[in-house]
Amino acid sequence: MWSAVRWYLDQTSKNPLSGRGRALLGIGTGLLFGALLSLFPVYSVLFHRGAGLSSAGIGFLPLVLGYLSMGALGGALVGLLLPLGRRWPGALLLGFITAVPCWFLVSLLLEPEPLVERVHSSLVLGAAFGPPLGFYGWYLWRRSERGHVW
Repeated sequence: MWSAVRWYLDQTSKNPLSGRGRALLGIGTGLLFGALLSLFPVYSVLFHRGAGLSSAGIGFLPLVLGYLSMGALGGALVGLLLPLGRRWPGALLLGFITAVPCWFLVSLLLEPEPLVERVHSSLVLGAAFGPPLGFYGWYLWRRSERGHVW
């Protein structure tokens, strides 16, 4: 999966695209990630008769659609805001901005809770997981820019 991140960063750094082109490339890459993540529920349904899904109270189709929508949304945000990630502080912010809506979509798939709690948990989880992923993306881009030498 990380090789796909490297490929995406190579495409956007070697071939400067417009904001729309970056967004479309990001959506395509995000849909690819969503499709890869959708293999987990497919495996659960095929080999475990959906036991993990039924115990979590999530249907197969909503979960797959959730993965695909999170991928498309996250990819579009990364594509549009990619210039923000050229420096490491911006990459941390880009990771946070991308992770918050994705975690909000995850909270919509889970058990119902008040909107304030969904937003709060999305902000907390976005702050926990987004910046490290943004930094890692920046690190891969920076490393490839320097010829894999620090």
